Amino acid sequence: MPVETETDVQALFEKALALSQTTGFSTRERYRADIEDHFYYIGAICPQHFRPLQNEVVNLPGQQLTFFNFSFATWLYLLQDAPDSCVEQLMQRLSRADRECPSDILEMMLAAVGTPAALTAIANYAERTRTQKVFRDLGFWLPGGSKSAEPRFTRHRQAVRFQPVDETLSSDELVKRTHPVGLPVSFVAEGPAQDVITWHYVTLDLTQIDGLPGTPFSRIHLVSPPHDGMWTLCCAISAQNLYRQATLHVSEDEDPNMIERLREQAAAYQHAGRGEVLLLPYDDRLVYRNGHTQSTVGVHGDVGGPPIGLYENPCCPVCGKLMFHVCTVASMLREYGDGFRSAFLCEECLQVASQATGWN
Repeated sequence: MPVETETDVQALFEKALALSQTTGFSTRERYRADIEDHFYYIGAICPQHFRPLQNEVVNLPGQQLTFFNFSFATWLYLLQDAPDSCVEQLMQRLSRADRECPSDILEMMLAAVGTPAALTAIANYAERTRTQKVFRDLGFWLPGGSKSAEPRFTRHRQAVRFQPVDETLSSDELVKRTHPVGLPVSFVAEGPAQDVITWHYVTLDLTQIDGLPGTPFSRIHLVSPPHDGMWTLCCAISAQNLYRQATLHVSEDEDPNMIERLREQAAAYQHAGRGEVLLLPYDDRLVYRNGHTQSTVGVHGDVGGPPIGLYENPCCPVCGKLMFHVCTVASMLREYGDGFRSAFLCEECLQVASQATGWN
């Protein structure tokens, strides 16, 4: 169905309401996934066309609203800056003992609004129901003490496309590219950090990414230790953009043989997969499917946007504040390990975290 005008989006919404009455789990889920692809596209390209529907969608009966069981990344742009009446309605529904809709849908919708009223409501609700982790996983810091929730991500998104470089290009020249892929570890780390880091995925020039907090460093590096499970690697970064110290946290102990194999792989393929990242706008040249754009040729993830929430988002090892999400890409960007790789930062304490999660 076309979604070029406000009338088109209204027609799609009405079609979705009709499809929500479908019986049969498989058929209903197939329709639901297709509808979400359409609304994910709308949120990226023309979210203003959904504005007149914001009040209606938060008031849908539970059965219909469960059909709109969209990801947070979809709701984030459909419900952005929704009126306070939407916040009030969502809070009323969350407070009912006989809630007819799963709380996680309502919580995501509330978090997506992003207005001062919504951020205050999140803080009050999370403290009352002890659901702080729910909102941390969505990317919100809850400082407590009656303070509002704070989003630790930028809504501005760009797709990450890999572009190879000539094999003869030296590392000294590659590092001059805006977002280089495949640098030697010595180009991004010094001292003790070099003993922990074995692989470089990408370096990002923060000045090219809108909506980030100001930092005394201008580049961060998404890197990996010789581990294949879920892990978080926190690094202190200098004003010269070099990692100086590194602390690794793993979800479970790794087989020593696997660690050694990954070290050998990094050494053997240190010159493989080199290139640079191009940041593409979220426009109609991307393919929007399953809540992401990675069906687009050469695209491996995003800079900006919320964290994917598959693993506990890291807090700064120095101050304890939830770190700011910068990017999430698939490990295929430069193959090493398996799963998603994310970068976070703490602007106050000069800390950067690289994190590995599984696919789901």
